[in-house]
Amino acid sequence: MGDEGVYLVSSFAKGFGGCLGVFGAICFLFVGGCVFMGFLASTVKIDQRSNPQPPAVAEQAEHKPADVAQPIVAAPEPPAFPKWSTRTSKDKLTDAVIETASLESTNTVNLSFPYQGEQRGKLTLRNTAGKYEVMFSIERGQLFPGSLVTGNAKAKVKVDDLLFESRLSGTTGYQTETVFLIDERLPQLIMTGRELRIEAELYNEPNTVFVFDLTSGR
Repeated sequence: MGDEGVYLVSSFAKGFGGCLGVFGAICFLFVGGCVFMGFLASTVKIDQRSNPQPPAVAEQAEHKPADVAQPIVAAPEPPAFPKWSTRTSKDKLTDAVIETASLESTNTVNLSFPYQGEQRGKLTLRNTAGKYEVMFSIERGQLFPGSLVTGNAKAKVKVDDLLFESRLSGTTGYQTETVFLIDERLPQLIMTGRELRIEAELYNEPNTVFVFDLTSGR
């Protein structure tokens, strides 16, 4: 081969080698880019697995339980005051009609031994052939134990704004739980008044005031 032929082969080899260098560089960059993208994708997947994202709001709304209606509880009724109770009977001797109306006090007392236990006072208005009598009693205990014996027993009584003293009388056979209130004004005051208060002397106890709501059940 002549000098000219050698020159052509040498030039071709140099040109081909240059092309191979450029092509190799391009291939290297392409392969490197693919490897980098693959590594980045795997890193994102691992991060998603270690830090799971909360479900969408729409998905949460689909699984939210329905509100359960709460039961309506009625308010307790206020306690009612004791009411008048009435009774009609006949006198066994005269056959006279006896009308009786009784009312318990709004307050209670708890006396000491031997009369312990919660109890109320009781007011009784009795009408026998047009004659009215007023009685005050308790379930257990002794009313006005000292003054009833001497015959000078009195009790402080208040009907609405009117305060006065009423004489007392024991019952037949001296029942220690019951006394008669002797005052001509008292029956009418009870039938027209709103509230009655009686200050009672009790055995081995301080004086106690019993309150009666006269309008209750009227």
